[in-house]
Amino acid sequence: MLDASRSVAGSLKLDECLPPILDGALSVTDAVGARLLLKSFNGKNNNVQTYSAGSASDYMSVFDDNIFELVENDGQIIAIENVSRARAVLDIGSSGKYALQAIIAVPVQHETSLIGVLWLGYSNPHIFSRSESDLLITLAGQAAVAVANSRLFEASEGGRQQLDAILTATPDAIIVTDPRLRLVLVNPAAEDIFDLQGKEIIGRRINEVIHQPQLAVALHSSDERTSSHEIKLPDGRTFSGSTSSIVRQDGSIIGRLAVLRDVTEFKNLDQQKTDAIEAVSNDLRGPLALMQGYSTMLPMVGKLNNRQSEFAEKIAAGVEQMSNLIEDVLDLHRIESDIGSSMQDLDMGEIVQDQIEDIKPVAVSRGIQLVCSVGNNIEVISGDTSMLRRAIRHLLDNSLRYSSSGGTVQVNVQMLQSEVEISVADDGIGISRADQDRLFEKFYRVYGQQDTDSVGSGLGLSFVKSIAERHGGRVWLESQLGQGSTFYLALPTNINE
Repeated sequence: MLDASRSVAGSLKLDECLPPILDGALSVTDAVGARLLLKSFNGKNNNVQTYSAGSASDYMSVFDDNIFELVENDGQIIAIENVSRARAVLDIGSSGKYALQAIIAVPVQHETSLIGVLWLGYSNPHIFSRSESDLLITLAGQAAVAVANSRLFEASEGGRQQLDAILTATPDAIIVTDPRLRLVLVNPAAEDIFDLQGKEIIGRRINEVIHQPQLAVALHSSDERTSSHEIKLPDGRTFSGSTSSIVRQDGSIIGRLAVLRDVTEFKNLDQQKTDAIEAVSNDLRGPLALMQGYSTMLPMVGKLNNRQSEFAEKIAAGVEQMSNLIEDVLDLHRIESDIGSSMQDLDMGEIVQDQIEDIKPVAVSRGIQLVCSVGNNIEVISGDTSMLRRAIRHLLDNSLRYSSSGGTVQVNVQMLQSEVEISVADDGIGISRADQDRLFEKFYRVYGQQDTDSVGSGLGLSFVKSIAERHGGRVWLESQLGQGSTFYLALPTNINE
């Protein structure tokens, strides 16, 4: 018994810890053989793993299936003291060198599940005492513990190996620290990127081995949410990083995780796109300026009739529209690329009122009333003045463009929790549900609702969306056909906290 207990406690390998249990069963009984039958890992009986001990154990193997079925059906210990009197229950024969005259089979259970059977065979009829049965039940329990521990280890080891394979195969750098920013795990990609030596750095603080202040600051945050960062290495490579806390079910933070992806190629492609856009735009500006100039000079070289004047005006209007489109594309690209932005504390109430004053002559000329309401205690936000002025202007332009004479555009500015919300509502023609889903896409315009007197580029609402996202905000609309539309722009007041 002592050897059996030691074997269970000292090893997770079944080949090492189960034989002593079988030997122990033989040593305390008169059995000529002991066999342990284990279900396969998936619980199916058609693949039974066996262990045996004793001179008759090999002969006994032919009865394994019958014994297992008996125990599984009965669910408890099976003791047959004289086989010759129990042919109806188990016919295992009584002739031959190792003819069995008595057997005892004990279920091996883990929790409430049968995982195997321990059974012993005797060459003579045998009366099983209570102490002998209890001893075999104890040995079966030790076998159950050994099997459960071994399979748990196999499962965890299999999961660990699978995780190791994933961490090794992924090209992304993965770094895990404890709450004190001591390294717990660094995958091969991270070792290669930061020139680290795996096991030697485990347990050291991250700032001692990875000299990237941006990464250290990102990991130092106690925020449970995932945050994104751009990290540039001295060798010119750029990485997009996301950091987050590793949280237990009880909510306690047990570590920090950083995943870094090399986006150098994408940044280079983006720069090439920027260069191409600017080059094409510059190449177009010259010819367009000439066309604009010559179209306005046509009356200077001779009197134009009404038809000719109309054509010249359309040429000038088309050239101006194309020039505005080029500027819009460039501006939108600058916003999306965060080029030339300057963040400062701003009062959105003042910005909205200024834009309303600027656009009021347009509203008056179209017979549309502009109404503005600014709530009390509007908190300042951190933002780019030029961008936000432009966002408000686009929302106002959009509402005026699709409102009829005699209509009203209502603008409200209010605080909602930690956001400044600006709403621009009109009583115009409204927007269908299908169009609402695409309204903030670049160059998308609602079919059949274009104002032919004031054709836009289809980029206005894309500007608003990009500017909102640049400031950590959001934009959305509510509308029904024939009942007008309301556009909302919400900007957080704590983006830099």
